[in-house]
Amino acid sequence: MAVVEVWTPAGTASLDGTGYEPTARIQASSEVMERIHATGSAVHCVSGRVAQTASGWVAEGDAMEAAVHAWSLRVGCGAPPKRRRSFDSRT
Repeated sequence: MAVVEVWTPAGTASLDGTGYEPTARIQASSEVMERIHATGSAVHCVSGRVAQTASGWVAEGDAMEAAVHAWSLRVGCGAPPKRRRSFDSRT
């Protein structure tokens, strides 16, 4: 599973990558990429991750959530924090 296209109000980005590898060829305008970087916090909402093993990049946890994690790495949004916090409606 992989994110292959991202829509923003500024336009669409196409991603061409292999499996869960954290690299991809991205076709998008600079304005679209700015919008995508602004949505990078989406990776904080998922617990699935990609990890490199001896046999290549694999999903750990939910495959769709791992695809979101791979997407964030591919577009340069960075890795999610190692420490997770529980939702608290007061904050």
